[in-house]
Amino acid sequence: KILSSNSEVSIRINSDSIYHPSIGLRYIIPQRTLNLFQNERYTSKSPYYNSYHNIDMYFEQLTWQIDQNYMIFGSFPGNAIGIASFESKNYFNKYEFEKMQGMDYVHPLIAIKGYSKYKGWDEFTATELANYLKMPIHLVKEMLVLLSTKGFIFYDSETETAKIKEKLYDFINANANIIDYDILRFNSRTKSPLENARLNLKNFDLTINGIESIQVSDSQNVFIFPKNQQIVMKQNRNFHFSGVVIAGLFRFEGKNFLFHYDSF
Repeated sequence: KILSSNSEVSIRINSDSIYHPSIGLRYIIPQRTLNLFQNERYTSKSPYYNSYHNIDMYFEQLTWQIDQNYMIFGSFPGNAIGIASFESKNYFNKYEFEKMQGMDYVHPLIAIKGYSKYKGWDEFTATELANYLKMPIHLVKEMLVLLSTKGFIFYDSETETAKIKEKLYDFINANANIIDYDILRFNSRTKSPLENARLNLKNFDLTINGIESIQVSDSQNVFIFPKNQQIVMKQNRNFHFSGVVIAGLFRFEGKNFLFHYDSF
């Protein structure tokens, strides 16, 4: 077998990829089975960035028996309940943005953006940021780890270096109403042995299970309730589903709906 507690992984999907900066890896040679898994390292809790479907993916373990034409995304074996989340690249929630500031005088995302502009570069060390913010180094490290698990930065706790992701700038600009955003988050909760999601390696369809509802628009009060709690996601957040759509006073029920992200 091949084992690693800290692997940088890129899974190619044509010209796109599924990427994780720091994840546990185990390859069992006789069974030809690959596992990517969260471990005790905080950075392993960071999301996978999926540039094909344009989503951030939060789950515990990826499993691929490499002779099969699909990958499984879900929880660790033995868990009765599988929890995962699949979040649009352009997701924004004002309450979550404000909650991140807590008791701090300056919002952490705005502080990091300010330092990046001051330095003229989007990579920095924890020590450099602590000196700029005049904050204790241990508090800055805690902040960077937290922002890493939420997908705003890449952070390597061994080298104590960070790199800003586009999501950090997008959250700030969405809060200021400079750019458009969406609230698409697909929360998956399944009972064993049903997986949270399955990636078809022939056509790259991502089937997500255990979705009770999807809020499409908070201002227009639009919700989707997928039949069998399942959707099939195509490229760039387009997805097929059957079930019920509630839009204000209207209720639509049917089969083979297509949610088209660009039109949305």
